[in-house]
Amino acid sequence: MLRLELMDTSEPLESDEAESLIRAIHEETLLIERDAKGMMPEPVSGEEREGPTFVVRENLAEFEAESVRRVRKASEKVLSPGQLKTFRRMLEQQREVERTMEQMSRAQMEALK
Repeated sequence: MLRLELMDTSEPLESDEAESLIRAIHEETLLIERDAKGMMPEPVSGEEREGPTFVVRENLAEFEAESVRRVRKASEKVLSPGQLKTFRRMLEQQREVERTMEQMSRAQMEALK
C-alpha cells in the first residue's frame, strides 16, 4: 500500500527498500508479539476456555502506542524523510480505522445487553 502511495511522488519506494522495510517491520512485530505474550495471564488450572480469550490490561493503550512507536522507529532506518511522512500518515489512518471499529464493536455489545 505504501508503495502505491509513493508511486507518483518524487520518492517512489524501490523494491529493495520495500523488502528492507518489510523485513524491519516483521522483525519488530515478532518482538512486539513476544512482549504481548508476557501480558497474558496464566490460565487457572482446570478452567476450560471457550472461544477467543481477551486480555484486559490497564496499560493496553500504552502497549499499543509503544508498538506503533517501535514500528515507526524500525521504518526510520529504511525510509527517507519524505517516505517516512507518508508512512506515518498511513499508520495514523490505519489506527483511526481501528479506533472506529473498536467503538462500533463496543456500541454493538452495549446494544445487545
